[in-house]
Amino acid sequence: MARGQLATVVSASSVGLLLEWYDFYIYGILATTVLNKLFFPAGDQLASVLLAIAGWAVGFVVRPFGAAFFGRLGDLIGRKYTFLLTLFIMGFSTFAIGLLPTYNQVGVLAPVLLFLLRVLQGLALGGEYGGAAIFVAEYAPDDKRGFYTGFIQTTASVGYVLAVAVATATELWLGKTAFEQWGWRIPFLLAGVLFLIGLIIRLKLEETPIFSAMKLLGKASKRPLREALAERRNLMLILLALLGAVVGQAVVWYSSQFLTLVFLTNANLFMQGAKGLDRLTANTILGIAIAAAAPFFIFFGWLSDKIGRKPVMLAGNLLAALTYYPIFVIMAQSLNPPNVPLLTLLTFVLVLYVTMVYGPIAAFLVEYFPAKIRYTALSVPYHIGNGIFGGGLTPLVATAVGGATKNVLLMLLSWPVIWPLVTAVIMLRWIPETYKRSIWEEVSIASLVKLPQIAPPSAPIRDVVKMMAGNEGYVIVSDDRRKPVGVVSERDVVRALASGVSLDAPVSSIMVTRILTVPDKAPLTTVQRVMAENGLRHIVVVRDGAIAGYVSARDIFGERLLVEDVETRRKLSAKAVKEVMKSPPVTLYPQAALADAARTMAEKNIGFVVLMEGDKLVGVVSERDVVKALVSGMPLNTPLEKIATKKVITIEPDKSVVEAADLMAENKIRHLVIAERGRVVGVVSLRDLVRLLK
Repeated sequence: MARGQLATVVSASSVGLLLEWYDFYIYGILATTVLNKLFFPAGDQLASVLLAIAGWAVGFVVRPFGAAFFGRLGDLIGRKYTFLLTLFIMGFSTFAIGLLPTYNQVGVLAPVLLFLLRVLQGLALGGEYGGAAIFVAEYAPDDKRGFYTGFIQTTASVGYVLAVAVATATELWLGKTAFEQWGWRIPFLLAGVLFLIGLIIRLKLEETPIFSAMKLLGKASKRPLREALAERRNLMLILLALLGAVVGQAVVWYSSQFLTLVFLTNANLFMQGAKGLDRLTANTILGIAIAAAAPFFIFFGWLSDKIGRKPVMLAGNLLAALTYYPIFVIMAQSLNPPNVPLLTLLTFVLVLYVTMVYGPIAAFLVEYFPAKIRYTALSVPYHIGNGIFGGGLTPLVATAVGGATKNVLLMLLSWPVIWPLVTAVIMLRWIPETYKRSIWEEVSIASLVKLPQIAPPSAPIRDVVKMMAGNEGYVIVSDDRRKPVGVVSERDVVRALASGVSLDAPVSSIMVTRILTVPDKAPLTTVQRVMAENGLRHIVVVRDGAIAGYVSARDIFGERLLVEDVETRRKLSAKAVKEVMKSPPVTLYPQAALADAARTMAEKNIGFVVLMEGDKLVGVVSERDVVKALVSGMPLNTPLEKIATKKVITIEPDKSVVEAADLMAENKIRHLVIAERGRVVGVVSLRDLVRLLK
């Protein structure tokens, strides 16, 4: 893929995901300082804070359900359309929160509605992250996957910074009183505008090449949820990924950022005599720390491409577990009076741990799971880890324990320290290194390779023609049956007949000597590009430098994509056959000779002629029919009506090209005659339809 195209994919995926994180986190920023006073009963500070955090947590708890539902869709219909749907749900639910009545206005209905919209947000995010991460990873080259997915990993933290910036700017603009009365709605309502921006950007994206190849190869899962969760091997992969990678990452992520924010603003809950910072100061500290650390998501993603995913993630988990206590103690000692530069530096260190565990994890998860169930299998552990262990329970458990015991060490041991240690142990023992895996091998052409017909250069054309009858009309020429020196197709034979070359001449006299080869592990998309750029109908496939077989354009472009791929059919359903047909068709009389057909095909560079008697359609003759006639020993003066296909499949010019592809697939043919009110007006070939895909 061109660097510019990959940059477009990365930026479009990142911007959309950033906007979703903004939508999700704007609640978290205001939960314990504004929303707790508006949507829950007043009177008990700890109770209202815990209820607000519970509202925060509910969005996380439902994320695994969104992961399962939208993951299944992503493996069935594609990555693109699934995360367009999740973007819409997130934009709607966030905008709606900005319109909700408060507890003083409608009583208990207010928190109920708030919780329901948080559920929608959680479900949407459950399907969003996996789609965006996979989208970038399935475009990226194997040796730069960590680097490119690192950009995706910045979006959660940068989305948080954006939310902080919008909330802070709005409060400074309106003043604290007006902001807490009604101005808090503005950041939520802004989500409607951001949604439209994200939608416009994402509509420009194409489906990932790996998913498109999976569909064409027939490898896409028809029951991804069952395959991911019911098959023991895949379920074990999910459990290991959850406990051996995601849980530690999630707990570090939310401890270093959101627990830190709760600690800075509500220090009195955790320590006797402590006084928390005001909301603006705490948000500024965290915002500066996250902004300063954001480039390290990309750096550690890049580093994981060089030294592996495991070393980077292990270091982040272990550093967090071993240093949380001294860092939080120093932070507590720096609150009264507030030492803002030191607090900012300490928060930066905490966020740096986040970049170490989070920067490489998207690349790791994509490489860890097979493509056919990747969306489902990746999303489920990621959102159980981040939705329940991370965002759902980390701030809730730690706040509850810290508030009840007034002991920072117990607060940290209760959750933020223990889980990164557990993850580090499991990762060391049972998680494989993945950074050298090629996810493109899953969609290689290996399953499409056909056994070759190989002839020596001295073989008579007559013998090669007989060999063609046993395959698709393609023979590889080789002296030693290992290295190809030429290739011969039906079209080369037809041209030879038209030129008067004897069938007893050696095949070397008509073979094509300019040969392009591809390895059997080459990705389908690479072979598609090579064949399209060079106008090839067939290409030789090699394994360890020796001839392994060949694939045809029909195999790798063919009508299967037109018949089975939802996005392709949608795009082409409005295009009529008359827009791509060749008109008028090349015709011959039924009494014309076999030699006439060969000469006409060679002169017109076509592989198909229509037999007409006046305005009446009599039959059709293809290159394959000519070759079969030669194999049968028919002389060159044989009338075409003797070899023609008499039962001709036709289609009307106003029908869509999708219907034409369906007819070709159903009848296993490569050409269709276009007839309007019984009159032949043109011909369309599979190659004409394939050009639309290229």
